[in-house]
Amino acid sequence: MKRYKQQMRMTWKGIIGMPTQEGIRQLNAKIIGWCNYYRIGASKRTFSALDQWMWIRQRRYLYRRHPNKHWWWRRKHYLGKIPGREDYSVFMDKSTGGFLWKHAWTKIQRHWLVPKNASPDNPELRDYWRNRQARKQPFIYGVKVNLYKRQKGYCPLCDQELDNGEQLHVHHIQPKAEGGDNKLANLRLLHANCHRQLHSKKGKMLK
Repeated sequence: MKRYKQQMRMTWKGIIGMPTQEGIRQLNAKIIGWCNYYRIGASKRTFSALDQWMWIRQRRYLYRRHPNKHWWWRRKHYLGKIPGREDYSVFMDKSTGGFLWKHAWTKIQRHWLVPKNASPDNPELRDYWRNRQARKQPFIYGVKVNLYKRQKGYCPLCDQELDNGEQLHVHHIQPKAEGGDNKLANLRLLHANCHRQLHSKKGKMLK
């Protein structure tokens, strides 16, 4: 925790002059990676304590970036609520919707041992590996969580695991401009690159 806090201090100092979206991206990369590594242990109390520490760092960041503004102004422009969470003090970039991930949002997940000789290359174990992938808890929220579970953790376009570190996009099978809606039946969760390839073919529909 001491090493991690020191890294976060340096990151907070380094993003003072950056756009808020880029600063949040750099912080999230460290937070999500650290939480993903330690979530297999009894880490919930530690995660909550780190969120309290991060709250102090956020306040210091805002005071340094806007020393002549009142706290209510800083709160209005940098703190808010995101869908699926009851927290009204999420540090975010309100122009883009990007937000800072909180450690306590990471679910504790014990490591699920792979049975002996259970190779991913064995076609007879395809269902086993798909069910294992579906049990993963990716760092997403809202409708993406429901789509992830419906697709059992796989991209329907490339048939590869969604949780591979690539950014995820929500695709409308019937575009909203053509009368499509936001219901789950009309949505698919795709890798960002798969989404771009799909639209490069002029919106070819997923089967």
